[in-house]
Amino acid sequence: MTFIRPLFREELPYFLRRELGCVLLLFFTFGITSQAGGQMSPEHVTPEDFGGVEVVHRPHGDPVDKSPGLPQAPGWPQPIAVSGWVDTKGVAFADLDEDGKLEIMAGTSGYRVYVWDYLGNPKPGWPQLLGGTASWGVAVGDVNGDGTLDTAVTAYAPVGRVYVFDPDGNLLPGWPVSFGDNRACLCPTLSDLDGDGKLEIIVGERSYSVSYAHVFRYDGTEFPGNWPFALDHYPGTGAAVGDIDNDGEKEIIYCSLQTIYALESDGSIMPGWPYTAPTLAFYQNAPALADFEGDGYAEIVCSGTEWNRFFVMDHRGNFLPGWPRPAPRSGGPPSVGDVDQDGDLDIAIGNYPPSYPGVVFHVLDIEANCLPGFPLTLYGGAEGPVSIADFDGDSTMELIFENGIAVDSIGFLQACYSDADTLVPGWPLRPWGSNYLNGSTVGDVNDDGILEVSTKSKLFAWGYVNLWSLPRSYGKTRIEWGTYHFDNHRTGLYQSRSPNQPPEHFGLISPDSGAVASLKPTLFWNEATNPDTIGGPVAYTLKYSLNPLFWGYEQIEGLTSTVCTLSGLMPDSVYYWRVKADDGASDGVTWADQGFWWFKVATYVFGDANGDETVDPGDIVYLINYLFRNGDPPDPLLLGDPSNDCVVDAADVIYLINFLFQGGPAPLQGCA
Repeated sequence: MTFIRPLFREELPYFLRRELGCVLLLFFTFGITSQAGGQMSPEHVTPEDFGGVEVVHRPHGDPVDKSPGLPQAPGWPQPIAVSGWVDTKGVAFADLDEDGKLEIMAGTSGYRVYVWDYLGNPKPGWPQLLGGTASWGVAVGDVNGDGTLDTAVTAYAPVGRVYVFDPDGNLLPGWPVSFGDNRACLCPTLSDLDGDGKLEIIVGERSYSVSYAHVFRYDGTEFPGNWPFALDHYPGTGAAVGDIDNDGEKEIIYCSLQTIYALESDGSIMPGWPYTAPTLAFYQNAPALADFEGDGYAEIVCSGTEWNRFFVMDHRGNFLPGWPRPAPRSGGPPSVGDVDQDGDLDIAIGNYPPSYPGVVFHVLDIEANCLPGFPLTLYGGAEGPVSIADFDGDSTMELIFENGIAVDSIGFLQACYSDADTLVPGWPLRPWGSNYLNGSTVGDVNDDGILEVSTKSKLFAWGYVNLWSLPRSYGKTRIEWGTYHFDNHRTGLYQSRSPNQPPEHFGLISPDSGAVASLKPTLFWNEATNPDTIGGPVAYTLKYSLNPLFWGYEQIEGLTSTVCTLSGLMPDSVYYWRVKADDGASDGVTWADQGFWWFKVATYVFGDANGDETVDPGDIVYLINYLFRNGDPPDPLLLGDPSNDCVVDAADVIYLINFLFQGGPAPLQGCA
């Protein structure tokens, strides 16, 4: 077994480490490294170090393992073009075609932006070829205010450009914007800074003389004010945007490699800023914004890389009490959410341990105290975004993170409980190659009530987008922080979810799993009560499918009762069914506690009253005995109704006599 991680991590300065140490040398050494360069030898690694995974070594080829994790969803993984640059920041989920299902979107170091439907089919107009690497992911939002979602992406090298595409892959007017020989940096941030209903695009420009932060309007022109804003070093992170000083206007937090700037929307510097760290501190670990104290002012959460610090600052540029907090080298962007569900926000930040095993990430409260069970110690690191979600419906949060390593060329996507005592059963998930720096994106891509999780990975000269459905995600699932920089606009601004309480837990009644049903089965479930008055009356959506993952399903929406009769089913088929209760408010959805049940539609020979799978005179005798001599009824009763009038009577006896002896019509389907 081969244990691998990116080379030259200790030997290079941090900003060069990410751009040089993980380029072609990393690219061509994946999977064939040994104990050189301080790497761990196989005898030092046990299955417990990776959550109990037993990995099977095999020659180069398709990755195979004996992981307890899930197989990938139908149609996944999908191959992507990559280059020697490291691909980061994962994927985006967004409903580009407004069909109620989410597309999966990825920018790659292979000069491309991809868009697939949930089954892995490329969407028309995609992928799009760019003029450079798109390693930092995409931002998605309605840039031009026309009611449809657009996609913004930067091309870093060899030519720096910023692109904005419409849902069909067409460039919007005024795009791309070119930086000539300079480079366009990091994932764009989208925000409506002037309240005109259109989104501005915030990106960095890297130059070997003076670098800049830019704000562009929807048409590619520079936003008015002190833009572009000159930085003291190369751009270090993507922007965070929010009203941090509670004045009703949005501010922009932007980092060079060494300095944090807090800027008004016109590009002027806010009082108390900038803050310059004592060493190179910020690279790809974009800051997060959140109102931890509930006073209307947002705090700024940052992690320093070479500086080895976590810290939280107020809107005036002051450290909050207890901060900065010393930590192992931290390269991950912070995520924010109520991890322990105590009503207060917490901070999850991944890092790279200086030795194996080591601290993978911290979860801290606003006073810089680690939550019980943290920091988490494991092999590898967690320098990608950490997702915070209750994906198993138990009202407690789980944390999803990448390990930043690979064993036998197969990576790790881990999940732990909010107390960090144990990893979640069924994890880690195993992407093809290393998913270093990519973290995860979580959402319900096909609107079936089951959450999906995705990550990008790289294996030798190939890249992949991986997607899994989480079968335990039912009940009151909740996502606190589900993608890089919180949302598809990549603002980094934590926004509390709706105060609405979803409908209470409820259960399915019948037909239960394994039951044999008719062609027109009636389904029953318990009532889901609404615990508050924020939402409206509870309505139900019934989904049924021939696939247990519900990849392809039918649904009946807007049900106000707890009973529904299906029709048009196929005989001798297994159907899976689940029910959603919705009160019409944000976060107001609860799925039945059982997840799904299944039933089999029986194989019927209509007119076969005695159930011997043949229509013959014996069925006439059986019906006569049932109707006139107190005999047993047909089972099911519909088999004795060849006339299809939904009543088993003497007319059905006559119908069978005519069919068998007079050349009459064959038995009809029956009143199923």
